Amino acid sequence: MLKILGSTMVIISSTLIGLMLADRYKQRTKDLKEIRNNFQMIETEIFYTATPIIEVMEKISQQAQKPLDSIFREITKELKKRDGESLATIWKKTFNKKKGTTCFTKEDLETINFFGSILGTSDRQSQIKNAKLVQSQLMRLEEHAEADWKKNERLYRNLGLLLGIAVVIILI
Repeated sequence: MLKILGSTMVIISSTLIGLMLADRYKQRTKDLKEIRNNFQMIETEIFYTATPIIEVMEKISQQAQKPLDSIFREITKELKKRDGESLATIWKKTFNKKKGTTCFTKEDLETINFFGSILGTSDRQSQIKNAKLVQSQLMRLEEHAEADWKKNERLYRNLGLLLGIAVVIILI
C-alpha cells in the first residue's frame, strides 16, 4: 500500500514539473505579446502625443498585465527619484533585475533593452524608425516563441510523466 502511494506521488510530482516547464513556453509567448502591446502604447504616447516619459510609464504600469506592470512601476519610481540616471540605464537595470519574473530569453531582453535605449536619444523620426524596427523584431520573436511552444509543450508534458514512471520502475 505504501509503495503504491509513494509511486503515485512520484508520478504526479514529475508530471507537474513537466507541466510547469511546458507552461514557461506558453508564458514567454504571452509576455512577448504583452510587451509588444506596451511598446505600441509607449510609441503612440511619446511620438504622436508628446506625453512626458514619466507619465507614459505611469500609464503603462497601470494598464500592463503581470509581471510587466511591476517592471514599469519600478521604472516610474526610479525616474521620479531623479538621481541623474538616464532612462536607458534605468530601463536596462530594471528589466535585468526583474528578468526572473518573466519568461524572456537573452535575445528577448536584448531587443527590449534596445527599445529602452532609443527612447529620447535622437530626433522623432529616427526614434519612430527604430521603434518600428523593434516592433518587427518582437513580432519575429513572438512567432518563434509560439513555434517553440507548440513544439515543446507536448514534449515536456510527456517527458514529465514518463520520467516519473521510469523512476517508479527503478525504485520498485
